Amino acid sequence: MLKGRIWLTFATVPPSTVCSECNDIVCCECCETEECDDCEIVQSPRCRRDNDLDEVTWCEAAGYGDDCPPRCSSCRLKSCRNGTNSCSECKSEVFDELLDECNTKQVQIDSQNDEMKRLRSIIARQEQTLQANRVQAQRIVRVMSQTGEVASFQVEWTVKMRKIFLAYASLKGVDMNDLRFNLRGELILPEATPESLNLANNDLIHVAMFI
Repeated sequence: MLKGRIWLTFATVPPSTVCSECNDIVCCECCETEECDDCEIVQSPRCRRDNDLDEVTWCEAAGYGDDCPPRCSSCRLKSCRNGTNSCSECKSEVFDELLDECNTKQVQIDSQNDEMKRLRSIIARQEQTLQANRVQAQRIVRVMSQTGEVASFQVEWTVKMRKIFLAYASLKGVDMNDLRFNLRGELILPEATPESLNLANNDLIHVAMFI
């Protein structure tokens, strides 16, 4: 009596993967998945359709036998932008995006250059105004000795006369306390200024030795 035989059939389980978007297990044979070679994102057609994802595609060069891996549009644009992708076909596919980026950057650069020119112009005008104010604020103070010698000092409008007295005394090699300065017959105090004295450029300050 023949014993019955049991035949075991092992079905081949189709390979599967996990969609990066929904985490569902997707059968690679039943549903064609596409994986970006750069970011390794796996997307099922359903997720691409429902979520408007970047499609993972091969570039035109792959059809001619060139070894160019599949990429999503974001990675293809990024790789062409930073120079890591030298494929000319990939670059042609994202040419419009790269051109738009270059134009946008150029507009930003032009705007920054215009702003820099405007700021430089403002700074130049301010410097001219400050220089004019400094010149206007300066006075030529002339001090004449008893022998008729005249010493000239260019000073600020608000400088203390003490500073001028010290400079003149140092020039003559004498002590400031031994000198007396007067304008229009009146003694000048050390705390006075050309402004308080209403000193004009053609005025003479007379100095005499005090013994």
